[in-house]
Amino acid sequence: MAQVDRLQELRALLRQASGGVRTAGEKNSAAVWPPGGLGTGTLSEWVAAETGSGAWELAVATVRSQLPGNGRWLVIDPVGEISPRACAMWGLDLSQVVFVRNVEPTAALWSIEQGLRSRGVDVVLARVERLAPVAFRRLQLATEQGQARCLLLRELTALQETSWADLRVQIQPQSARHWSRRRVQAQILKQRNGLPGSELMLELDHVTGVVRLVSELAHPAFVSQATGA
Repeated sequence: MAQVDRLQELRALLRQASGGVRTAGEKNSAAVWPPGGLGTGTLSEWVAAETGSGAWELAVATVRSQLPGNGRWLVIDPVGEISPRACAMWGLDLSQVVFVRNVEPTAALWSIEQGLRSRGVDVVLARVERLAPVAFRRLQLATEQGQARCLLLRELTALQETSWADLRVQIQPQSARHWSRRRVQAQILKQRNGLPGSELMLELDHVTGVVRLVSELAHPAFVSQATGA
């Protein structure tokens, strides 16, 4: 019954939000990060071996920096990984965030798709374990239709699945000198209008909510050419 109540509440919130005006502005940047495939109407996958890797923090901080304002967020969090307090630390206005927790996979997928199609949500952030090709395609089409940004948090098993994402990034946590500045290695496995394979060392500042590029590793294709491989 509690799950039904949450989904009914989500329906009401989406109907109320759909009357608003979508914010569509984006900041143009020539920097290496953020990569292509994070604009409005795009779907991205953030793949990591386990929760707590920094994947969702990197996704939120990166996309938030591209929004003209805080934006309206829908967070689908079946396992309770993402806390409201942590979202606030990364600059989200909690009055503009709807959390859906403790739902079954089918209900989670329904919530994601409804949020993407509603035009009342700017960003949908969701953890999805298994995603059939047909369901993945439906989410991609819903993202295009609603012109939102869809951020999917995935496990390593997702790399064995066909991807309809505009961007797929694999995240690996790295050691850092201080707790407030977390480092992750981001490997771009797929991106719209760009070459895959780039590896970047990024620093997530937990105090300022800013993502900084520490270093850009050589592109594998360039390395093989240089070595004659």
